[in-house]
Formats: sequence, C-alpha cells, structure tokens
Amino acid sequence: MFLLLQARTEALLKAVARDRGAVIRRGHRVTGLTQRPDAVTVDIALISAFSPEWQALRSLLSKLIIEQPALELTLAERLSGLYVRYPSRDAAAHPLVGLRVNNGVWAFGAESYGDLLRKTKHYTLEGVADRITAPTLIMDAENAQFFKGQPQEAEKALVNAPTTLVTLTDAEGAGEHCHMGAMLLAHQTMFDWLDDTLAVG
Repeated sequence: MFLLLQARTEALLKAVARDRGAVIRRGHRVTGLTQRPDAVTVDIALISAFSPEWQALRSLLSKLIIEQPALELTLAERLSGLYVRYPSRDAAAHPLVGLRVNNGVWAFGAESYGDLLRKTKHYTLEGVADRITAPTLIMDAENAQFFKGQPQEAEKALVNAPTTLVTLTDAEGAGEHCHMGAMLLAHQTMFDWLDDTLAVG
C-alpha cells in the first residue's frame, strides 16, 4: 500500500494541472459544470470569509479546540488563517484576525489563542436568559457580517423580558456592522428607546 500525505498529493496534482495549462484558484467553490464533447466548462464563485462554508468550518474548528486542548498545537497552528490560531508575528498579514484575536487574548487574560476560545465558551445566555426581566433593546444591522441572526435568537431567548428589536438598514446608511457610517442614527435610536423606557409618568 502506497500512502501520500495530503500536502504532497496536492503538490503533485498542482504540478500536473499547471503543466496542462490549468488555472488553479484557491478559495473558490464550483457552482456549475457544463460538459461538451471537446471541453468542460466549470463555473466558480469566490468563497467569502463570511460565507456559510467558512462560518461552518470556523465553528467546527473552534469547537474542536475548545473540547480538545491538545489539538491546539497541531490542528490550530496549521489552520491559522481560519482565525482559530494566528501567530502574533504574522498578525499584520491578516489585520482583522490580528486585531480581534490579539485584543481578545489581552481582554480575557488568555494564555494563548486556543485558551481564548475555551474562555469565550462560558459567555452564553444559555440557561440564564429566562432570568432576565429588565427591558432590553436589541440592535441589529441589515447587512451584519459577523453575527447574522444572533439578535433574533437573543429576542427569542428573553422570554421574560420586554424586548425591542430594531434593525437599521442599508437604505438608512446604517446596515453595516455596529452601524458604521450612521452612528448618529444608531445613538438617536438608543436614546429614544431610553426616553420611552425610563419615562416617568
């Protein structure tokens, strides 16, 4: 039996493909395929960092590292670009990852990126949401990239609290993460809610 490592197999296939004039594109997925007698046409699409495929993979890897700390030095270091572990020396090459993860390590007092993931596991409303009874304003952005659907989940979980879910939109210039570009509108929404909620007869 002859066994090749995945990395070696990919290197061999890449060499053959390039010799035959193929263009290799990483980070894409096949969306369609048309076969003709003399050729095959493949339709591809770029996989966004916020696509369901990437989000699912990130979630899986995060779960593995939280539950299997020993994997941190093996799996996580090899998959640094998936925001599971990203060496500080390379953070500048991926500013979003470097900023968020390094700041998270500092804020949580974590010893490593894997340790950060394990610490954040405890930050959940699961098992406590029904004990919240205070009026709650939940802000959502129409074009949210990072926490799509989370505001709606929070609203459903707060079964004993009066909630107000506000979705600010692209049309208002407030559809991006944290309503960037429309902070005046976001703040006015919050203050209006406070006025209504804290109003004294």
